[in-house]
Amino acid sequence: MPCHASLIVQDSAATTPVTLLSNVPYIRSPRFTHDGASVVFLARLDSLREGTFVLPRLGGVALQIGTVGIFDTHAAGDSVVFISGRWRRPKSPYARILNAAAGAVVDSIVMPSGVIDDISWSPNGRFFAVRVREFGIIIAGRDGTVIDSMTISGRPTVRWTPAGDGVLVVRPAPVKDDELVLIPVARNGRFAGVPTLVMPRLQMLYRGEFDVARATGRVMLVSGDAIQDVWTFDVSSSGARDARQRTRSNTWYSAPSISPDGRALYYMRGDALGDNLHRLSIGADTASEVALSNTRGSASFQTGMSADGRHVAFAKGYESVPEVSVLDVGSQRIDIRIQPTVNGGLPHGANRILDLLPSGRGLVVFDSTGRVAREIKAPDSVTITRFTTSPDEQQVAMLLSTGGQIVLGVTPTRCHTNTVSCSVPSVASPQRAHGNACDDDD
Repeated sequence: MPCHASLIVQDSAATTPVTLLSNVPYIRSPRFTHDGASVVFLARLDSLREGTFVLPRLGGVALQIGTVGIFDTHAAGDSVVFISGRWRRPKSPYARILNAAAGAVVDSIVMPSGVIDDISWSPNGRFFAVRVREFGIIIAGRDGTVIDSMTISGRPTVRWTPAGDGVLVVRPAPVKDDELVLIPVARNGRFAGVPTLVMPRLQMLYRGEFDVARATGRVMLVSGDAIQDVWTFDVSSSGARDARQRTRSNTWYSAPSISPDGRALYYMRGDALGDNLHRLSIGADTASEVALSNTRGSASFQTGMSADGRHVAFAKGYESVPEVSVLDVGSQRIDIRIQPTVNGGLPHGANRILDLLPSGRGLVVFDSTGRVAREIKAPDSVTITRFTTSPDEQQVAMLLSTGGQIVLGVTPTRCHTNTVSCSVPSVASPQRAHGNACDDDD
């Protein structure tokens, strides 16, 4: 089920919050206007309305002032600087100055880069601090002219200090910690020194999201601890036993896949670089972890083990470009198979991937070039929510949603329609079970 969002304003002198929006698909990056009378934010309100909106603080009608993009509000005026473009994708070459009350464009400025992750307007309105992906920070004048720049690794968010004498950014530190640093800026807009540490060892979930109160300089940041661990159990008809904690770390582990012989776990594990595939060899009393990939980018929350245990598939992306990689367990070689894909899927034979369509209305078999080799369509009024394959990869079991019920469907992988076999009240995810043999895959 998708998560829904609400926008709530709490007056520091009151006890009752005001709900401005509720039960919408997403809300991001809320920012008050200079007088606190309105809130500017990114949101998808419904299937037809997505973009940048402004809404009175005490409630009213949301006015759309732009498409999806990045923005900041003027510290002393009723204006918004806005650059259209999706998250982590190239942006428009122009920044537009908008009137927050009416949404009208009052000025247009050429930006120094098309790969901008964030923009912050200086308190005096003379400069923009621009976070440029894979580079650092650029200070630009009100007309877009580059005044100074600094190469520095960091998270996307950038903010000015209330006095306008520096910019704050979050810089990745070793392992899971980040650190908030201040880069001093002179009155002419040029950098006046090297970054200095403000707050060390921040657990910010690799996102570095923060904001600065314009009057006081108080910093608000999104923090949290993304630590997870992996356990194994022996399961029999009498229940689960021999529970063992296999990992003790300072990071998160996604849902692992276990080899058919139970001797190895494969999972995505996050660190300061990104999310990468790891193998954990488990013995009676020992566990040994080996990193199998070493690339930047975030991953999906699942891995897929082929029924014969010879291949592991995992999906990850960098700069919003998804890829599916397949690990050959024997040679430990990773090959990129499909770009782009949907979820990550399961290895299907030596060079194919079985995956779920985004609509849930069927399964598809991709070949090694990413082309659709076969499609398994769901019956009318049926949506596939989960699937798994039999050990011989000749059959696929699915959880199907239809008419408010969850039913279990089974079909040969060579067939093009699903056969509902039984109804189940609620099942989290199907697990591999032995099935009848079908014709060989071609």
